[in-house]
Amino acid sequence: MASAKSSLVGGLYEIGVGVSDLEAAISFWQAFGYAPGPHGSLSSDQAHQLYGVAGNLTSVRLAHQSATGGLIRLLAWQNPQGPGLGHAPLRCTGSRWSVHRTDDVMNVFNHAETARQQGQDIQLKGPLINVRSPSRGYEQRPFAAPIRASHNFQMTFPEARVVAMQRFCVSMTRYGTLATESLLRTSEGCHMGLVVAGEDFGIFDFYSAVLGFRVGKKVHVEYELGYTPSEYFDLTPGEHFTECDFEDPESGDTLDTQLPGRLRAFLIQNARSQTDLRPHSRPGHLGYCMYTVRLRDLQAAHSDVANYRKHGGATDITEIRPDEFGTAAFSFTAPDGYAWVALQA
Repeated sequence: MASAKSSLVGGLYEIGVGVSDLEAAISFWQAFGYAPGPHGSLSSDQAHQLYGVAGNLTSVRLAHQSATGGLIRLLAWQNPQGPGLGHAPLRCTGSRWSVHRTDDVMNVFNHAETARQQGQDIQLKGPLINVRSPSRGYEQRPFAAPIRASHNFQMTFPEARVVAMQRFCVSMTRYGTLATESLLRTSEGCHMGLVVAGEDFGIFDFYSAVLGFRVGKKVHVEYELGYTPSEYFDLTPGEHFTECDFEDPESGDTLDTQLPGRLRAFLIQNARSQTDLRPHSRPGHLGYCMYTVRLRDLQAAHSDVANYRKHGGATDITEIRPDEFGTAAFSFTAPDGYAWVALQA
């Protein structure tokens, strides 16, 4: 598997977002610092060959300053297959979301809460405040020394699932670049999430063994009343989750060397029964429907994906063909059931 592993460029490149109105979606994401870039299209036959979705497709790639990951690809399907994830809880199998750094989470909250009060279709959670220091050996001393903390504010819309994150007294200078001239002063996607309910974390090995993400931090969280990570996923007594970061190969281990484009995978264990939303988290649906990566040797990566056999292997693997921007690409479903697109770097 070395060929694909050594060819990953950056981390998670794009979030594919199915939209019902391209212009409205562009305007929405401009508030987060994104700007419209290349436009592209596929005929119905071409879209079916690459994405398995019949119907013409028009797409717009959104840039975020000079960011090379955590970008947005808007996909306007002629025949949307369904509403997608919508307001489903983050904890559901099939869930996707993106986390964007900001230096003013309450500014984001003000916009979101005003939208809610005006009757817009938006659901909010938080800000959730975590004051347990992420740094080993750092003692929190209130009223005597700076407090290291994170504030996370969840927003779900019919076609977007966004978390605004603000860190206090923690230097992460390379982990996303704030668009300070934008309305919400947010960065590109620093990390993007996915969730599976189960007991075998090995189902995520594909991301390092085949796609070439570097395995980063791994943590285990038990249900605990009032503990922010527990509240984040609405854990109930007896439930717990394991979280692992899959990093850009160039990302470091220290806070000041970490890079955006992180894939954060969650395995919720001993989970209560919930609907599996992976069929609604695929190309053709509205909202967050796929993630993309860039690879230097796409042909070798295609072979590696096809030859991976663990945990049922990858499925729905297409041939390599041009995407809507003319880039060589193929799509597949990873062993964990999530849809991806690999692109020639």
